[in-house]
Amino acid sequence: MIVYAIILILGILLGVFSGLLPGLHPNTISAILAGSFSGDYLGVFIVALFGAQIMFAFIPSIFFGIPDSETVLSVLPGHRLAREGRGIEALKVCAISAVCAAILSMLLLPLALFLYPLAYGIVKEGVWILLLIAIAVFVLQEKGIKGKASALLVAVLSGMLGYLVLNSQVNDSLFPLFCGLFAVSGMLFAMKSRESIAGNQAEVRRVRFDFWKEVLLGTALGFFADLLPGISSPAQMALLGGIFFGGVRYAGGRMREGQKSADNEAEGKSRVDETEGKNKSDEAEGNDARKYLALIAAIAVSQGVFAFASLEGIGKARVGALAIAGETTGGSIYWMAGVFAIAIGMAALLLSLFAGALKRFDFGRVKSVYPAIIAYLALAVFLVCGIEGVAILAVSAIIGCLPVLFGVSRIHVMGCIIIPTVLLYLF
Repeated sequence: MIVYAIILILGILLGVFSGLLPGLHPNTISAILAGSFSGDYLGVFIVALFGAQIMFAFIPSIFFGIPDSETVLSVLPGHRLAREGRGIEALKVCAISAVCAAILSMLLLPLALFLYPLAYGIVKEGVWILLLIAIAVFVLQEKGIKGKASALLVAVLSGMLGYLVLNSQVNDSLFPLFCGLFAVSGMLFAMKSRESIAGNQAEVRRVRFDFWKEVLLGTALGFFADLLPGISSPAQMALLGGIFFGGVRYAGGRMREGQKSADNEAEGKSRVDETEGKNKSDEAEGNDARKYLALIAAIAVSQGVFAFASLEGIGKARVGALAIAGETTGGSIYWMAGVFAIAIGMAALLLSLFAGALKRFDFGRVKSVYPAIIAYLALAVFLVCGIEGVAILAVSAIIGCLPVLFGVSRIHVMGCIIIPTVLLYLF
């Protein structure tokens, strides 16, 4: 038992490191380890690694806009809160939501083991319609014909790129795709913008738990995600979940990240004091951002728990690292899911402690290191994906700049995974 505890802790520590260092994905690490090791120890290590990586990937996502495939949509609401000095609060919302989702998912695991063999093949038939509805809702929320047409163009171009990338032979192809669409494009505009992350992030001792509905919805979406072929990313389920509980008001385009500053600089306008009505509007959008973060964290964690039920019930695991863990161990599904839940809990505690220490960091200087971060991402993409990955990074960065240039929400670039998924169902 002591050896298992040590392996669990080592897995969590490596998960923390991989979460903080974009490009070091658990699927890649797991595949490398599986070539040399096997057995229960490896299974525990991989599961703990994956759980901790989910939690700590929120840090580069929220503070630097660098996405991970499990937490990619947290870039938009998380980065907004960080700019307002609420990044620590955002991290704690993610930690609380993840722990709650892990507990709920463990309670529902027996039901999932019973229902998955019965429901598989039934619920998948109409999911492509839901995905089209989701993207249509986001496009239609844009103002005017020009805004809607621009949003549709961004979604289609992103979808075409996503289809080519996902059908390529590039290793870990989502890494350069998401980095270009979100991180690199966002940093390029941020370097010219007057807006930046608040230098001092406000310490939050107590987080208001007003996102319980999002935790419930995220857990439910994570349950269904493992039943649906082609729905391999929590981001796809988060787009569907964004239609509910106010998430669509945030993700659908009320915020135009970077656009206000770009417009102000182009027109030579100076910033003015916020009015009382504007402050109320910003507070409402901030609350929507918190809830959307809670939704994303709950989906990522619950999908991980239910992946064990999917592996046991229908022989398929939608999470690569957990599929490798399942193949290397003959342990009980409940046992492995329990290890994952424990890893989530321990990593959430570490994340909360880590978040408290961030108040001493001066994030006002982050913009000055954006060129170095972009160079690092390009190098990481080259090492992980080769020269083809660098080409994907460059093209996706160009497409990622279009929403800001057109004045529409960046959420439309998620057509990169919605449209290929719809095509998968249709053809």
